[in-house]
Amino acid sequence: MDFLDSQVWKEPADYIAIVRHQHGVVDAVKVFKFKHWGISLLDRFKDMDPGRLVVTSGGPIQESIADDAANLSDDPIFSVGGDLAFNWVYGDNGHRIVMTGGFLAPEPPVRDVSENNTHGFGNHFACRCKSNTGSNAAWKHEISNIQDCAWPSCLNQKMQGTDHAVA
Repeated sequence: MDFLDSQVWKEPADYIAIVRHQHGVVDAVKVFKFKHWGISLLDRFKDMDPGRLVVTSGGPIQESIADDAANLSDDPIFSVGGDLAFNWVYGDNGHRIVMTGGFLAPEPPVRDVSENNTHGFGNHFACRCKSNTGSNAAWKHEISNIQDCAWPSCLNQKMQGTDHAVA
């Protein structure tokens, strides 16, 4: 289970580590250095408008993946290179954390419909993400796997973990 300490959330953060675990055992870690120091995670994540912030530079400063780590090919963090971007909003979709090396939907969307093909952490599809209103609980997905599954032709998006809604 993930843990969030309300006091630590408000402390300035200069680095961030993303740790992947399977059944309580760590199997992958990426550590990044923020471009701008002295800003809390709360402040970095609280505003989806304007959003689309690339918050690191130069990729991970440390990366470790266990030899026996499974299911890496579609992992939204560990199968993709680049930097971290926060609050990636496009159309009626938003993502709290994405990697710049993955597919990043443009704003405004190129087509008339949202593509739903940007994947990462804290995904929310079919919402008014910039204003944090009009959300649809059925389309919240905490971790969405890398896949070519563009809406509306694909309605069976794969997710990781157990903390997501059923669409």
